[in-house]
Amino acid sequence: MRRPLFALIVLALVVGLFPGAGSAHDLEDPLQHKVSTSVQTGLNLLDKSDNIRHVAHIPIPSVTGIATQGNYLYVGILDLGMQIYDISEPALPRLVGTYIGPGYQNDVAVSGKIALLATDAPPGPNTRGFDVIDISDPANPKRLAAYRGRRAHAITLVGNLAFPSGNADMDIIDLSDPRNPTKIGTFRIRDTASHIHSVGVRGSLAYLALGEDGGMQVVDISDPRNPREVGVGWDAEGSVGYAHETIARPDGKYVILSDETYDTSGPGGGGHVLDMTDPTAPRRVSTFYADTSRLPPGLYSMHNFNWLDDQKIVTGWYSAGVRVFDLSNPAAPEEIGWFVPDGAVTWEAISHRGYIYTGDTARGIDVLKFSPKY
Repeated sequence: MRRPLFALIVLALVVGLFPGAGSAHDLEDPLQHKVSTSVQTGLNLLDKSDNIRHVAHIPIPSVTGIATQGNYLYVGILDLGMQIYDISEPALPRLVGTYIGPGYQNDVAVSGKIALLATDAPPGPNTRGFDVIDISDPANPKRLAAYRGRRAHAITLVGNLAFPSGNADMDIIDLSDPRNPTKIGTFRIRDTASHIHSVGVRGSLAYLALGEDGGMQVVDISDPRNPREVGVGWDAEGSVGYAHETIARPDGKYVILSDETYDTSGPGGGGHVLDMTDPTAPRRVSTFYADTSRLPPGLYSMHNFNWLDDQKIVTGWYSAGVRVFDLSNPAAPEEIGWFVPDGAVTWEAISHRGYIYTGDTARGIDVLKFSPKY
């Protein structure tokens, strides 16, 4: 689940052309953005915890979405498409396949033999949407279908169901026949919100992050042809600048919501822990932030995150790099790991088979080994 940010805009924010805190989505016209064609190859660390070790680096410019499955890493790249890496040896990642799909955003989701590549812009009926890609042979990814006409700023894929985001309603797309993506259900968000930034799914519930109007809406998708609201959701109580992403804990008892609100002096928008004991009335129990006190001015905000295990999350924090939080006590989250390269613009971090993979628009991919102290 991602956002329209290119390296040029990041740089402008960092050097102070847009000082102070700000909304994550002030610029919605992707034609204003430029794609970075350069990438950092060195490793000059600004800060690092003792329990994180650097394993490998893949220098790719303008990385956005990343996903893992089996022995492979799938990398969405702005204005290029998707690259596939063999990570059976994490210290020696190897490029094995490329899918050319020029377009803005290129968020990626993977399930089984199918990958989805989301394209948000430029505006137009034949450009926005997502590609359905056959990855049964990672060395030779092939497009099976193109779903067009609707924004797909981010994409969630659960089994045979796809949930594109970026619109004022949530479409549910059936991919049982991947050559013929078919919309089978739609859910309209509440009138106080303008659009859905991302959709998190756990079991029969979907958690909708409602962008700059803040908050989260909970939807029952047990019947995907007839999705329905569960209670009133969470209206953020005016405390969220931009509700960016929602992911439920594996047991579904808590949902984490990231607030993508920039600050050049840190820490920017943080993460909200929501108690889902009663899904009709989510309740915030805590908010956590990265400790940026040792870092110079930059661009700070929580962004895309994933569960490291059933108690910990790993997240990108732009200039603050990768951060690891222990949420075993949801009322008192604790930051327990960090990795901050100089010039980082860390968009996302995911965990796979004991390693952390980062997606950084300035550096590409870093492979890390996290060793918790307890």
